[in-house]
Amino acid sequence: MAAAEGADDEDGGKSEGGEPENAEKKQEEDHMDGGWEDEEERARLLAQCQPGTQDEERLPALAALHEKAMESSNWEPLWADKDVRAALLSCADPPDPDFGKNPFGEEEPDPPSDFVRTLAVTTLVCLATCVGNRSAMAEHPLLRHALVGNADEDRAFRLRERVFLLLCGLLLAGACTDPSDDHVPSRPPTPMKCEVCGLIPCVCKAGEKVWRNSDLEVCHALMLGVAPELPVGLRVGVLGTLCTVALSSVVDPALLWGNRKLRAGLVNAALPGEPEDVRVGALEALWAFTACDLVQPRMWGEKPVREALLRGAEAYAKVGEVEGETTL
Repeated sequence: MAAAEGADDEDGGKSEGGEPENAEKKQEEDHMDGGWEDEEERARLLAQCQPGTQDEERLPALAALHEKAMESSNWEPLWADKDVRAALLSCADPPDPDFGKNPFGEEEPDPPSDFVRTLAVTTLVCLATCVGNRSAMAEHPLLRHALVGNADEDRAFRLRERVFLLLCGLLLAGACTDPSDDHVPSRPPTPMKCEVCGLIPCVCKAGEKVWRNSDLEVCHALMLGVAPELPVGLRVGVLGTLCTVALSSVVDPALLWGNRKLRAGLVNAALPGEPEDVRVGALEALWAFTACDLVQPRMWGEKPVREALLRGAEAYAKVGEVEGETTL
């Protein structure tokens, strides 16, 4: 009588009944890192994300990439793939104010639409969930440039929302270690005549791409996330990130406090008239900066900061109708 399917054979091994499980395991091993089915799928999707491709092709390809980026096992392989990085960053490329203005330049492909940018940045947000990715992403010049450009006020709200989310994550990874502009005059100097082109202002670099990826510009982009016209939840998230960073060892709080727009943004958000959650978030961030001995005397010496703190203290002293409830 034949042995039952799946029973042990005379040598102690498994009979043919175990083959389906082995076949399934082999199929899993054949999948490429990053969640790709095969090299053909990878090449096809990346080709559809290239500059100049129409949204009808780009958006489905980005949606497929985003689906892969939802899996935690794919986070590191996808970011480590330089072709995937290049494809996502080309789709997230912000508008170029000089696009099409150079009559002597080579023909340029149409820039990506805000739909494409939003989906690309959303995918990058997923990849930034991985702690190991965030450090590399925080220092990537093209990614920083894309985030700074897409944080501008004239960009679509959903795009900006995801940009601020990613900026908060990268700030915690050290993307903004020296944003101080104390050394920069509050009023720009009068342009001088260029010795090369002889014009005022200089046009020697006219037509060249302007990169916006310095720590100063990253900080300015983040502070756009506390603007009054944005939703309260988004503003509170940015303020909470600043509070966390000021209390961490990621940055020097004195250098962070040295940024004018950061100081102004926190003070304005802490003033009466702002939503309570926003005002509390701003006061918490100001409190976090007081933990730095180098920042304390400077904060108290600045009249707007001092007034914001005093008015916040007065508000906290006012007890609402419910015992123990404070109102701002």
